Amino acid sequence: MEDYIGKDVLVAGGGDSAVDWAIDLSKIAKHTSLIHRRNKYRAMESSVEKLNTSAVEQLNPFIIKEVNYNPDNHQKIDVTLKMVKSDEIKTVTADKLLVNYGFVSDSRVLRDWNIDLQGPFVKVSQEMETNLPNVFAIGDIVTYPGKLQLITTAFAEGPIAVTKALRNLYPDRNYFEHSTSIFEK
Repeated sequence: MEDYIGKDVLVAGGGDSAVDWAIDLSKIAKHTSLIHRRNKYRAMESSVEKLNTSAVEQLNPFIIKEVNYNPDNHQKIDVTLKMVKSDEIKTVTADKLLVNYGFVSDSRVLRDWNIDLQGPFVKVSQEMETNLPNVFAIGDIVTYPGKLQLITTAFAEGPIAVTKALRNLYPDRNYFEHSTSIFEK
C-alpha cells in the first residue's frame, strides 16, 4: 500500500477485487479512479454501496484502449479509454494502474482428455476422482451433488483427493491418522 500513498491511481475492473482496491486506495492516494466496462458492478452490494459514497471517481462504461508513458513525465502513464458503444475517447494520466479483471473458464481442452463433463464442469466422485483412473480434480472446475462453489469447499476437497490418491497408490499402508482418532482410544 505504501507504493500508492499520494499517487494518482487507476483501478480497472468491476468485481470484488477491483472495487475493494479502489475503496482502500482512495483513503491514501491523491486521486483514485475505477474504470469499468459496465454501469453495474459484479462486486458485493455492500462494497458497491461503499464505493458510491467514497471519493473514487467512477469511469463507466469505459474500456482501456491503450497505455503509454506520458510524454512530459515518464514516471506517469497516459491511459486511453474508449466508451463502450460509442466513439468517445478519453485519456487519463496516472502514476499507477491496477488491473483486476476476472477470467472466463474454458474446459474445451478437457474434452480431448475424455474426462466426463457436465456442462463446463468436471464430474467427480465424493473422493474427487474423475472417470479416469488416478486423475483427480478439485475447486471451481468440479461438480458433484450438493457442490458449493466456494473457496473453502476447495480447501476441503484437496485433502480428500490426496487421501484417495495415496490409498490408490499404497493400498497396503494404513497411516491415515486424523485428529479425531485420538478420542477413539
